[in-house]
Amino acid sequence: MNSTTTSTQQVVETQTINVYGGDYSSWTGHNVTATGDINGGQVTFDITTPGDNFQLEVVNRAAGIIETQVINRSIDTTSTTTSLSVFSQ
Repeated sequence: MNSTTTSTQQVVETQTINVYGGDYSSWTGHNVTATGDINGGQVTFDITTPGDNFQLEVVNRAAGIIETQVINRSIDTTSTTTSLSVFSQ
């Protein structure tokens, strides 16, 4: 006698990843001079050579979550088992 059993399972998973970072302050530029402490927020920027081109980029980021990743996935599994039973007398 043969017996076959099939079972199906679905696992749905959501994973959330938070990336934390500390506070960060920086500046970069061309033809610019900084005076003071950028981390303390007490900084002034002056053009080094007036009349020439200049560029200034200031980055300030507070501490906390800087990135969140959400991963959704579904895993489907099918299992088939066949049994053979032999009876004798």
